[in-house]
Amino acid sequence: MGRNLSLPVIAKLDKTTQQTISEYDFQVAVTKYAESEGWSVQYFRKSAAMGKDGRWRGLGNPGWPDVIAVRGPRMLAVECKSERGTASPEQKEWLRLLSEIPGVETLIAKPRDAGDLMHRFSRP
Repeated sequence: MGRNLSLPVIAKLDKTTQQTISEYDFQVAVTKYAESEGWSVQYFRKSAAMGKDGRWRGLGNPGWPDVIAVRGPRMLAVECKSERGTASPEQKEWLRLLSEIPGVETLIAKPRDAGDLMHRFSRP
């Protein structure tokens, strides 16, 4: 935690270095970049409440996307993952449900997708 990498920097990194970026650091970079492009952003920290199994969980429903960004008639729902991370069935289901709403774009993004995210956030 705490590398404070920006999305443009992540986009320029080699694949080996991108594999060292945590999901948390990537999510922070995505959130900051979206805000810098004029998007209103909502995200949930994962360490909000301890579950019955002793693991820290977010306060939202299981599977809810990490980042919701809205600008004008567009909404991006982004599930952020590290290079080795995989989306859970609940995460995939939320993205499927949200993708059925007009104006909502959904995606699972990893550090290797930083350039694509920058493009999506810069489009009108």
